[in-house]
Amino acid sequence: MDSSKVTKIINGSGFPLQLGVGSLVDSTTQEHGWKVMFKEHSWANYEAETGGFIDLLLIDKSRSIILNLECKRVKNVSWLFLNAEKSVKNRRHVKAFHSVAEYGKQKIFGWHDISAEPATPESQYCVIGGHDGASRSMVEKIAADVVESTEGFAIEDHSYSHQLEKLFRYYFNVIVTTAPLRISSFDPALVDLSTGEIDEASSVEVPYLRFRKQLSTHSMPQLSWTEIDIRGISTAKENTVFIVNSNHIVAFLSEFEIDEQYIP
Repeated sequence: MDSSKVTKIINGSGFPLQLGVGSLVDSTTQEHGWKVMFKEHSWANYEAETGGFIDLLLIDKSRSIILNLECKRVKNVSWLFLNAEKSVKNRRHVKAFHSVAEYGKQKIFGWHDISAEPATPESQYCVIGGHDGASRSMVEKIAADVVESTEGFAIEDHSYSHQLEKLFRYYFNVIVTTAPLRISSFDPALVDLSTGEIDEASSVEVPYLRFRKQLSTHSMPQLSWTEIDIRGISTAKENTVFIVNSNHIVAFLSEFEIDEQYIP
């Protein structure tokens, strides 16, 4: 088999992107403080009977923040995220999995809303350019799988905590893709209800953004009666996944940090 055929076969997989991102992260650690913790790391959630492999797990220099990276190579398509407002607003809130244990005794273990940089646009709707409407669910499925694997790894990580005096970690969901990312804004009041279409929308390319949606199918966390309201129920079921264009992963890592109030 000649080298061109070998190259074509390799490029037919998504592994070159995954390996390339990992190599770039480790070669630029001095710029952002992150390094690859694991590659192709197996995970399992026995309660949900799901499992698989995490592409890359990154850990920061404090060893208290972990990013779960899923690398997705696509060709000749953009990921278009809808913004049903007249202008694009940046958000800082994000849902992360938080784990705190002392000598193996669990103190905190679950999804919590915190604030983190970089501030980015946020959307809950994604349309893939050049594909039919049914393909919109692809990004949602990838994002849901990342959330599932993040929780699976947090469970595994917690199982080692009895060996430590204290475990304090935040885990975040990230998709790194070759797809150009665009935010498209329009006024929903101007939708033609007879056709379900709009006449005009603005669009701007962004390096990264937040995709926030009710991605998990797990049971909702326990809420007190005082917390049970429409917004509370919706927020409790939501998760955040950062979507990052692969050309901007170093910038994203350099800007990433959580507010000091969330760090003891």
